[in-house]
Amino acid sequence: MFQFTQYVYNDYYRSSDGGNTWTNVVTAGGSFINPSDYDDTNNKMYAASASNQFVRWDNPQSGSTFVTITASALNGWVSAVKVSPNTANKVFFGSDNGRVIRVDNAHTGAPTITNISTGLPAGAYVACVEVETGNDNHLLVTFSNYGINSVWESINGGTSWTSVEGNLPDMPIRWALFNPNNNDQVILATGIGSMEYR
Repeated sequence: MFQFTQYVYNDYYRSSDGGNTWTNVVTAGGSFINPSDYDDTNNKMYAASASNQFVRWDNPQSGSTFVTITASALNGWVSAVKVSPNTANKVFFGSDNGRVIRVDNAHTGAPTITNISTGLPAGAYVACVEVETGNDNHLLVTFSNYGINSVWESINGGTSWTSVEGNLPDMPIRWALFNPNNNDQVILATGIGSMEYR
C-alpha cells in the first residue's frame, strides 16, 4: 500500500510502510496550494505545473519521472484536477480562468486535449470538476467566486452546461461530490460549511 501527501507546489512525500517512513520527491513548478489527482488504476499523478501546463508523474510508487504537458486550451493555471473513474487515461482539468478541458490519452506525450468550457462563466476560478462514477457524460463544475452562478452540470460530456445552483446564497463552492447512492444528489463544500444539494 502506498500513501502520498503533498506540501506546497509540487513537493510530494510517499510512504510504502503505513506512514512510518516517507520519501521526499520534488519537481519544479505548481501552485502554492497545488491541485492534483492520483490515477490509482494506471499509477500516475496529475497536477498543476505552470500557466497552460500540467505535469504527469509517471512512476509515483517508485521514482521521480515527471513529464510536463502543454495545454494552451487551459488559458491559465490548472486549478482543479479529476481523473475519470470510468475511462482509462482520461483526465479533466479546470483553470483559474474559467476553462474546463478533457484530456484523452493523458498518459502519452501527445494527448488529445478538448476545451469543454462553452457556456461556463468566463474568467472565473474553477474550484472542482466532478465526474459521476459510471458515466463520463455527467459532469459537475463548481466555482469559488462571488457574484456568479457557482454550480454547473453537464449531461453530455461538456458539450453544454446548465446552472444548477438553485437558491444557494452567493458564496464560493469549493468542492462537489456525487452521492454514491443517488447520482441525482450532490454534496457541496461551501464557504460556510458543507450541505447536501438536490
